[in-house]
Amino acid sequence: MRCRALLMIAVLTLMSLPAQALSVSSLASDAISPTLDGVEQVSHWKDGAPEAMRLQKCAEEGGQWVHLLKISPCEDGQAEIDADGIKSVQTCGLGHHGGEAELQCTHRDSLGRLYFNDGPSVPPAMLTLSSWIDDSIDQMRYNELFWQAGVMHDYCYHDNPITYGLSQRDCDERFIEDLIATCVYHESSDFNWFKTNVCHTYAALMYGMVRTYGEESFSGYNLEAAYPLQEPLYRQLGMAESPYDERRQQEVQDLLVKLKIMPDPTEAD
Repeated sequence: MRCRALLMIAVLTLMSLPAQALSVSSLASDAISPTLDGVEQVSHWKDGAPEAMRLQKCAEEGGQWVHLLKISPCEDGQAEIDADGIKSVQTCGLGHHGGEAELQCTHRDSLGRLYFNDGPSVPPAMLTLSSWIDDSIDQMRYNELFWQAGVMHDYCYHDNPITYGLSQRDCDERFIEDLIATCVYHESSDFNWFKTNVCHTYAALMYGMVRTYGEESFSGYNLEAAYPLQEPLYRQLGMAESPYDERRQQEVQDLLVKLKIMPDPTEAD
């Protein structure tokens, strides 16, 4: 994901939160721009506690934790994979250019083909801002809340369209449906930190990020692997129908237009 996009969305997240939920001093506000200038300054969000959380989640999934995953460009329909020194070859499709990914939870299908995830992608710059935001809005808690939605979106991005013929839009629409289902399900939870409007804001921003900037990530990995196709999260959570109805679709669209993350369809040429 483009670094500039991640930083922009992090700042926009602050703009979208209710005023009473923020406790940002004027000094901290003045420091936001220089603090976020440069990915090196915000790229350590996966260290320490977040990595420990990911390790735990990977263990729960029965996956193999990999610190550095190297995937070569597609050549003659094959890509070389190096997972912390363990090498293999996998069929790849059009658009695949490979790359390197840090801190990934890897799995193998019945044919030994690799698929991988790193959970949801809450903008990393939010960790830099977390000390300036009221403790009730802790993005790493939402990061964990959205874990399953992020895992399935990762699989969808890495192994399509060669495996199941799904498009980027297919993956993204399933993603926002799963995110909204997660928020609705937890509205009745007793988490003292959970706030419905914050959850829906993060969901909309994560969707806006992948819709606007996800093309390179989607086309970068097109590996053939039979990752598990699961039912939509609303069904897994016991809901009779999807909560991502027309009203909520419009709310997501309106927020992303308001924050200028997505264009206003009514103003299209």
